[in-house]
Amino acid sequence: MLRRLAQWIRPSTDRSVAFERARYEYCLSVYEREGARRESLERKAQAYLTLAALFVGAVFLKADVLTALSDVLASQRDTATQRAVLLVTVVLFFVSLAVSLACLLFAMRVRGYAPEVPANTVTALFSPESEFLSKQDELTLHREAAMALALAVETDRKLNDVKARWIAASSWALFVTLLSMSLFISTLAYLAL
Repeated sequence: MLRRLAQWIRPSTDRSVAFERARYEYCLSVYEREGARRESLERKAQAYLTLAALFVGAVFLKADVLTALSDVLASQRDTATQRAVLLVTVVLFFVSLAVSLACLLFAMRVRGYAPEVPANTVTALFSPESEFLSKQDELTLHREAAMALALAVETDRKLNDVKARWIAASSWALFVTLLSMSLFISTLAYLAL
């Protein structure tokens, strides 16, 4: 209680320092949330890449499916429509898988996250003619550090939004891959009976 009363009685400079400190802490928490979002997006991209790799492995390790496809296409008892459905689903599968992989690679390629500290930290913080700190006091330190964090948050948010769009496109392409694969297998099973 006395501490709170002392805070209200303090001069305005102490209140300004408290405000700048609060602003800095807020900017730091927003920066950390944006960093956590980036890590979450990277984990999601890795999971989708694993799923895409499973699809690739399923295609190339199950040669009997490709053999069954060639047998079905070579037989004369199937109609042109059934063959067209098989070929369209195979093409759709490979195209959507390629699109998904490309989107994932573009998402992983997004770089350029802004540092939350000045480039020359020692010079910026301890040099008397620092451009980072116009005055050497606590108020200026908190204000400039909060500004650096806020600028880094804006840059990182834009990059995370780009990464999220690439991952969303990849997830739709993976959905089409899964759909075309299930349609292909069901059509192949129908024709093999």
